[in-house]
Amino acid sequence: MMNPWKLNKVAPLRAALIALQSMGSLDELVIDQLDQNNTQALWLSHRQYPALNAYLFTYGQLQDRYGLQLGYPNNDAALQAAYGVLENLTLERLAEHLQMHFAL
Repeated sequence: MMNPWKLNKVAPLRAALIALQSMGSLDELVIDQLDQNNTQALWLSHRQYPALNAYLFTYGQLQDRYGLQLGYPNNDAALQAAYGVLENLTLERLAEHLQMHFAL
């Protein structure tokens, strides 16, 4: 896992990564480096199952809240419709969704 403080991301995203890291929730996840220019968002994927991913973002959210788009293998339409995009999540709810999504 890379050092969240070194990422070119807004402070709330770095804080979320640090909180997840302190819970031991980031050990199996990889931060996608392809989206480095977007400081308000990042992609996380499972180390063993890269098609299982999540897009974490802060733009368009209330202060100290997060948006989360969950990605599933084979672009499962039923799962996308049920759990596709979640918005204005607290850090605690964000962590819960990520832990469930990635089975951490």
